[in-house]
Amino acid sequence: MAQQTDALRDEIQTKRSTEQAITLLSDVVDPEIKARLQAGPIMKLSGAEFPSLIDGRCLIAAPSKTGWQLTRSC
Repeated sequence: MAQQTDALRDEIQTKRSTEQAITLLSDVVDPEIKARLQAGPIMKLSGAEFPSLIDGRCLIAAPSKTGWQLTRSC
């Protein structure tokens, strides 16, 4: 019974996290950033491991009136 309770708790947390990720992603307007951000939850839900950064590139984004906008690369 305890295992079932733990499994149900994990499923509920996963559902909440997924809903929150979908809500947050809907605010992102830059297609490049949105595609990168969508990859994280997809990989996590599929059980895949996240790749490490090879070239050290990153993107800086900031909120705007219409969502998130890419401000610069580093």
